[in-house]
Amino acid sequence: KWKLIPDPASDGWFIQNVGSGKALDVCDAGTADGTTIHSWARNDSRAQLWRLAEPPPLAGFNYRVVNEATDKGLDVDNDGRGSNKVQSYQRHGGGTDQHWHLETKGDGTFRLKHVGSGRYLDVKGSARDEDSEVQIYDGNDSGAQRWSFVQDGQWWLLSNPDSRKVLEVAGGDTSDGARIQIRSTDDTPKQRWRFDRLG
Repeated sequence: KWKLIPDPASDGWFIQNVGSGKALDVCDAGTADGTTIHSWARNDSRAQLWRLAEPPPLAGFNYRVVNEATDKGLDVDNDGRGSNKVQSYQRHGGGTDQHWHLETKGDGTFRLKHVGSGRYLDVKGSARDEDSEVQIYDGNDSGAQRWSFVQDGQWWLLSNPDSRKVLEVAGGDTSDGARIQIRSTDDTPKQRWRFDRLG
């Protein structure tokens, strides 16, 4: 598994292996065809700087997060008033039920803050089991609220490093109010998301 770390001085990214902590590196900063690519201790050099064909969403902006299987948004029930429920729901105007603010933690992980409630996308009870429920919860900087992006074509998997599982619409359910949970990656549309920038 790899994580993407933005380079603050450019539009490039460092690609760091989660297990070894080493970065994807062009051997001896070579430019010739056939140059070896290997993992190497991170040194933040240009040999380790990559530009992605489809860059991930940028921190500091608000997004509507849409699921590929359902074409519905990641929604907070009643805009978080009296409810922690996160669900899949059709788009509707006038509210912030589906508005999420992306915050970077500076280590390749991010938090998603629900604009209407000020609470964060959170794996309930810091669970790590298959089909564990996702909710919104007060910010606590725990692993339950940290997410990383894994590119899948033009879509993104939202991976929770703490549980080693990804965000999904349970069973690819297309009905409004469908449950949002975490599950091991299975390469299906119910686990793929698009980030539509707002404003």
